Amino acid sequence: MNDIGLIGNFISSSQMPDLMRKLGNEFETPIKYSLFDFSQKKNVNLKNIVNNLKKKVSWYWSNLSI
Repeated sequence: MNDIGLIGNFISSSQMPDLMRKLGNEFETPIKYSLFDFSQKKNVNLKNIVNNLKKKVSWYWSNLSI
């Protein structure tokens, strides 16, 4: 499964998750597309959020066995 997403403000009504799922189905590739909408949160440290996501991705790839 491909796990991708969008980070931003006021993106909760984005049609991108639906589009990505349709493309995934078209190419027989499962896609999970998440929205991270921070419009209702205060003092969001985007740099920390991105760094934490990078760590998760790095952990995944370093523990992947083929």
